[in-house]
Amino acid sequence: MKTESDQRPLTGLRSVPNPSIRAPLWAKLVATFFGIGLLRPGPGSWASAVTALLWWLLSGGINPRWQAAAAALLAATAVLVGIPAATRISRTTGLKDPQFVVIDEVAG
Repeated sequence: MKTESDQRPLTGLRSVPNPSIRAPLWAKLVATFFGIGLLRPGPGSWASAVTALLWWLLSGGINPRWQAAAAALLAATAVLVGIPAATRISRTTGLKDPQFVVIDEVAG
């Protein structure tokens, strides 16, 4: 027996990416954080771990007085570049929230 929710069409959503439409390389690299979003299991966890490791390595060379400003600048950059990249990937694949898009974990 079908329920009302089974009868509603899922307009605009596809479970499989459309191979005839390709996202630009820059959007793929940014949205997946240079491919880290393709790692399994837990691509968001991998992205968070790599981001923390990169910050740990980078912050050693930054004067402690400037670390907060540097962190804010890097996060803002990830947001400003990541939103258009994630939007392009989402529109290209037809997926509302693709798991492999991890730039939001990086920005956070």
